[in-house]
Amino acid sequence: ASFSGLKAPQDKTGHLGDSVTVECQYSPNFRDSDKYWCRGDNWLTCKILARTNEGRSAQTRVYISDDRDQNVFTVTTHNLQWEDEDVYWCGIKQAGLDIMEQMQLTVIKGQTAVTPYPPSTAAAVDTMSTRGHSLRHHEAEGSPEPRYSHNSEHKCCGTLYVKISFTNILYNSDG
Repeated sequence: ASFSGLKAPQDKTGHLGDSVTVECQYSPNFRDSDKYWCRGDNWLTCKILARTNEGRSAQTRVYISDDRDQNVFTVTTHNLQWEDEDVYWCGIKQAGLDIMEQMQLTVIKGQTAVTPYPPSTAAAVDTMSTRGHSLRHHEAEGSPEPRYSHNSEHKCCGTLYVKISFTNILYNSDG
């Protein structure tokens, strides 16, 4: 495939509520041209959501920036919604027909991951109180099992720290 002066990823997938960033590469001869981000199936009638010459987008969730040293303009959509799933175009304004490259944005439900807390194996000491007893959590470097000690004679219930985190993974089918 030849390089027409503009290159965009074919497909991009983002999670609901997350941000997704698309990089549109262009040849150096378009460094000073106006670049834009357009939405819709048809390149002739797509709706322009952001332009590099306008600075900040009127649509507050979409941001565009142009790195003229690297010959790439970047579009980031924040807080992805189901209705953001569509066909988009990276575009460069020029005399006659603009140069445009199509890509598909897919929005999927976010994933939940359960990880032990604290997540690192570095030395850490946490103090917590359970039913009036002070527990100290000792975790040594590389220690596979956390050890607990308490400052009273009473047996205490076991406690599990769990941290729920939502992963923000963006998939790029280009590899």
